[in-house]
Amino acid sequence: MGRRLLPLVLVLVACSGSQAGVSTTAPPVTVTSTVTTTSVPAPDATLGDTPSASTTTTLAQPVEEILYEHWRGSFQFRDGLRIDVHAPEVRSNHPIAVMVHGGGWFGGRLDSMGHLADGLAAQGFVVFNASYRTLTQGGAFPSMVEDVACAVAYARDHALDFSTTADHLTLIGYSAGAHLASLVAFSPATFGTACEGGDVPVDAFVGLAGSYDTDVYAFLLQPFYGTAFSVDPEPWRAGNPFTYVSDIDPDLEILLIHGDMDEVVPTAMSENLFLAVEQSGASASLHVITAASHTEVNSPRLVSELIAAFVNGDQ
Repeated sequence: MGRRLLPLVLVLVACSGSQAGVSTTAPPVTVTSTVTTTSVPAPDATLGDTPSASTTTTLAQPVEEILYEHWRGSFQFRDGLRIDVHAPEVRSNHPIAVMVHGGGWFGGRLDSMGHLADGLAAQGFVVFNASYRTLTQGGAFPSMVEDVACAVAYARDHALDFSTTADHLTLIGYSAGAHLASLVAFSPATFGTACEGGDVPVDAFVGLAGSYDTDVYAFLLQPFYGTAFSVDPEPWRAGNPFTYVSDIDPDLEILLIHGDMDEVVPTAMSENLFLAVEQSGASASLHVITAASHTEVNSPRLVSELIAAFVNGDQ
């Protein structure tokens, strides 16, 4: 498959590299945004307070959450991992979303997605902003992917605490988190068996500046796969979402978003995945945001309305 040669600077990883390949042919759709950022007051919710009884273990309130209008609590799911819920105050027929942060597989925090989670809650979503075990926390392949699948299962189990329906669930990933989320979205039966209900397909996948083709990062991801690509390519094949493109559920809705000024992950990553999905017979939408950098693609002012329109069928 084609790859574009661009400098690579991974978030939270002090290294760089380059890739060689060819450019794609299908022109992307250009999207611009004029939505402005607004400040939000402190939440009125108590940690772990949900409308219905729950056996979920709650966590101490993170300081940064006091800035969010729609934050509803921090909870504990698989192996002590944290998941934050952002939701409208009034329970109604809200779409459900699970959000997965970036960080170059080595690090990152769910707090980096907090403003987008709150922005989507303002659009009427119930958002479960999930953590996972990064490499610095002892995670690897496939445990990181299984953590994401377990977050999806948790969201399904607790969606009705915040919404009157759980009929539609969107999995949203950013950067390395988009890679992990795409594996769960494309092949839930492969990665969802670690948690009850984790193998249930999601309804939609949104990838934000995703670093999908991990073969490109052979110089970096030996700790993730536990072996060098040249020694044993099988884990690399199993952890590459392109492996599962031909098996994508035709009902899965796919939106890929990338900035054309992304200095971290080549725009070709999303372009190539878009082409592969289309060639497989499934369907996807690709949006390249004009003059957007890597860190801007998870900004609510740029993408919250775009994601809401996609999920609600308005685009």
